[in-house]
Amino acid sequence: MKNKEKAARRPAKNKEKLTAKAKKRVLMCCVAVILLIGIGFGVFFTVDYILVDTPYDSVRLPEHIQVAKYIGAELSQSKVQSEYDKAKNELINSLSYIELINSGKIAEGHNVVISLVAYDYTGDVKGAQLSKLSFSDKEIKSIKKYDLNNLPENSELFFPELQNQIIGTSFNFNTEYYENKVPALIYTYPNDYNVTEAKGKKVYHEIYIKSVSKTLAPEWNDELFASNTEKIDEFLGLKKGFTTVKAYEDYMYEQIKLNLLWNSIVDNSKVIKYPEKKIKMYTDEFDAYYNAMMEQNELTFEELLKELGTDQNGYISTRQEYAEGIVKEEMILYEIIQAEKIRISGKEYDEGLIKIAAESGETAEQVEENYGKDLAERTVIWEKVKKHILDKAVMVD
Repeated sequence: MKNKEKAARRPAKNKEKLTAKAKKRVLMCCVAVILLIGIGFGVFFTVDYILVDTPYDSVRLPEHIQVAKYIGAELSQSKVQSEYDKAKNELINSLSYIELINSGKIAEGHNVVISLVAYDYTGDVKGAQLSKLSFSDKEIKSIKKYDLNNLPENSELFFPELQNQIIGTSFNFNTEYYENKVPALIYTYPNDYNVTEAKGKKVYHEIYIKSVSKTLAPEWNDELFASNTEKIDEFLGLKKGFTTVKAYEDYMYEQIKLNLLWNSIVDNSKVIKYPEKKIKMYTDEFDAYYNAMMEQNELTFEELLKELGTDQNGYISTRQEYAEGIVKEEMILYEIIQAEKIRISGKEYDEGLIKIAAESGETAEQVEENYGKDLAERTVIWEKVKKHILDKAVMVD
């Protein structure tokens, strides 16, 4: 979310991907709306509790949304663990460091920088250099040995035959780099290869090793957190100040459970009908966002569509999905609040505000000033709703 505007201006590689990217950018706005617009409810409380008006007071929610089971909702322990392991590995990778290797043999997992010169090899004679197949300073991260008869379906996979050829090569950087040469790779490119000068051609590849390194992961212990507090906060995008493994684990497990539960409830809830005024409010918001982008970057609508890698129909479809996504989640939230009569006391609000402020690096007064007290109250209530759902969840397997 910090780089929303910057990301939104990136050109698309293709229509399908850019439509997804456009959705992602707009859904980043959606996350902010959901978290800060939060939730309210229209029931009467004692003076000890804060009353927050719901923007859905005029909507009979049971006629618009059928909320999936949320009391006693099942949560897969194995899925929670899988998501935690993924988050842990991403954090470790962000804190990993590179160590150069001066000599030895290239093995799987090494990072290898190579230069390559390709030649036409028609008739088993090295002919003209093929410039579009040649390159310098190409880094292959975590090089891998592949079974060429059983390759993974991955369009981003880099030249497995070349990686196989490089693994096992001896190198010594006490010599000039051009002496660290891999045995030539002779390879015939398929007829449908995306480089015209290589289609169906037999090519001679001269490969030179320019550097070899390995990525070293830090030890997973309290010292890692105590000595990298700021880096971890930056990676998480929150000022948590974790100094122990346990503090990180407690936070991450809870967040993962909350996210999995909420996503499951949203996926399994059924919209009966969308309130038109709410949909229009968010389609207007969508348009306002991109109108501001066009004005800021002096773009016409046609140029914007090109930047997004879509057409007018794709734009309209994405706008509708954006609005419907927000409205569906809001209706679920408000219906749960009304059904469960969830409310916050003044003390809960003060404590919640302090927590929000601490995570954002602001004071409580700054949060209220920047977002307004109503939005801050709704954010605190939203946190209470999530905890309410989690407390009543059932762990399985």
